[in-house]
Parts: sequence; structure tokens; C-alpha cells
Amino acid sequence: MRLVSLATLCALTVGATAASAQVTAVVTRSDAVVHFNPAIDKSHPGGVQTFTGTNLDSYAVDSAGSGASYQVQAQLQPDQIDFADGSASLGAFSYETSSTAIDITFTNDGSTAVTPRIASTIVPGGFGVYVANNGACSGNPVTGCPGAGAGRTFATMVRPPNAPTGNDLAGATIDVNISADGQVIEHLTGSIIVEQNPLDRANPVVLANISQLAAALSNFRLVTPANSLSAIGYQWDLTDQLLTFPTSFGKLAPGASATLSYDTTVTSWTRGLCNSIDCAPMAYSGFGDPIGKGGGATATVPGNFALGGSVSSISGVTFSRFAFGLPQFHDGLLLFELPDTTPDAPVPEPESWTMLLLGAGLIGGLLRRRRVLGYA
Repeated sequence: MRLVSLATLCALTVGATAASAQVTAVVTRSDAVVHFNPAIDKSHPGGVQTFTGTNLDSYAVDSAGSGASYQVQAQLQPDQIDFADGSASLGAFSYETSSTAIDITFTNDGSTAVTPRIASTIVPGGFGVYVANNGACSGNPVTGCPGAGAGRTFATMVRPPNAPTGNDLAGATIDVNISADGQVIEHLTGSIIVEQNPLDRANPVVLANISQLAAALSNFRLVTPANSLSAIGYQWDLTDQLLTFPTSFGKLAPGASATLSYDTTVTSWTRGLCNSIDCAPMAYSGFGDPIGKGGGATATVPGNFALGGSVSSISGVTFSRFAFGLPQFHDGLLLFELPDTTPDAPVPEPESWTMLLLGAGLIGGLLRRRRVLGYA
């Protein structure tokens, strides 16, 4: 199920330079939808809450302890486009989906027809499911929950009696779609679902649809131990792309305009109960370094997450904010990327890293090419 309600937030004509003069409008939109058990959340029709705005960063909980958190932003600023998209769900009956859209209208003001190309960036991100200790949450009661300790595994969970039809205990999806005038240039989607095995409760089923993401995203990797019974999560690094508009789009004639749409949707849901009061399924999907495994978004010291581990290295979920440069169109190339900057000082050792860093690599302790983008 995908619940999306888009609202126009802002529009701007960009005309600062010759290149940006060919970009005639930028429109951004964002939303978040939360769904709880309607038998418990009786204050909202069907248990559904919808939020729209330029910068959404909050959470909702029901009286039974289920919760959903969202951080979603697609906001046009004078010199950049602020972006965030994160979703997290916790408990017996929770569903959350967040969506952003950025529409860029550009015009060929040259004298010859061109085949447009786009130099774009897919920012780092991750998604997954883990068994959370909901009795030790700090700050945000959803994203602030650490991983549970020994004996707390997916096998100890059951689906609540009023859950929707199915066997799923928890799941997360991510969807990135880049299109031009409705024609798809690139569409990436992936999902992770943990299901209760009706024939063997001790062996839950994990369904990971990750082939598209693995093929397209830089350093796409599993960040939890293989075959863990307590957590499964994947992450990727910042990925630069050079994409050509589809052949069916044809050439952009002199004076003609087109609109490129950059859309993201992240979804998380949980449908499980644990056999103890300090245990709950947790699902997350979003951009940044959600569970602090390092590489690409947040510089941290990776922990050791043992199978059914006695101590969890997942301290909670943190999504990141990013800032795209204002788009430019020149000589057939639409540039829509994260801005590059050059640092003035060496990057500290990993133990002292406290800032969110987006980088292309470390060379001799110096970050030669860095993309510094906001905060978590």
C-alpha cells in the first residue's frame, strides 16, 4: 500500500547566471502519512493521519505503544534545495510513508535541438528492520530505540490478532524515480520484509528485493551480520549519475521546455508483538546513515552486532538532511547535484568524528572531495 498526498510548497524562477537562466522554475512538494490500528486510534478516521508542509520532522504514537516517525523536507531556499526523507515505525501496528518531489522546468535557449542529459546525485541512505528495546528509548520514542539484547529475535515475535491479512512482521521500502514529462529516466526500488513462518516459528522468512539498488548504487552493502535473527539492514554511499533522457523523449527543440521530476518515497511498517515488554519490531527507511554504520553519510565507528547479540550496536535511527545546489541547464546538460567543497583542515580521527560528512574518500587523513550537507 502506498499512501501519497502531494502539496505544492513553493515555486521560483531562477535567473542568476546564463546557465541557470535556462531553468525557468523549481517546484517542491512533500508529505507524510501515518496509519495506526483504527480500533485503537479512534481520533483519526481509519487510524490515518496526513501531514504536509515544507519541513516535517515529528512523530506520532497510539495508546497501545505503536509509533511512527517521519522527517521529510523538499524546500527551496535562495541558493539551494534542502532535502530529507526518512521513515520509521515501531510496535504492533504502525505504518508510515514519506514522499518528496522536486520538479525542474528548463528551456533550450540555444539555436539547435539537444538530447538532454542529467547529472544527478542519489544521496546516501539505508533501510532495514531490527528488534528494538522499546523500554530503553531516548529522545524520539520511535527512532531513539536501541537494538534489543540477547534472546530478542524475530523468532520471538507474533502477529497481533487484529493485524491486516498476511505474515509480515515488519518491512521497509525505498523508491527513487527520475522522469521527464512523465517518461521514466530511472526508477529504483527495493524492499526488506521479515515474515513469520507459519510452519516453523523459529525460522522467520526474510524477503529482500534489492537487485535494482545493488546494481545502481555505490557500495550497496549489508551492514548487519549475515543470517542475523535480530537485524537486517542495507546501506549505500553517495552515487553520482549521468543519465540520458529516453529515446522516446526525442530532442528538445530551440525554445522548447521540459520538466524533470525527482521523486523519492520511503515506507516502513511493523506488525509484530514480542514475548516480553522490552521488545518490539522496528523498521526504518531513509537517507543518511540510519543506524550509524558509517561510510557515505555519517562518519562513525562501526559496532559489532552479534547474532542475537548480547549487546546491540544499533543505538537508534538517525536520518540526515542534505542540500542540493540549484539546478542549471547548459548545452543539453541539466546539473542537479550536491555541491562540492574543499576542506581547509584535516578530518579528525574516526573516534572524534561528530559531524555528518558526505565524501568521496579519505586520502592520508584528508578529505579531498567533500560534500557537507546539513545536520541530522
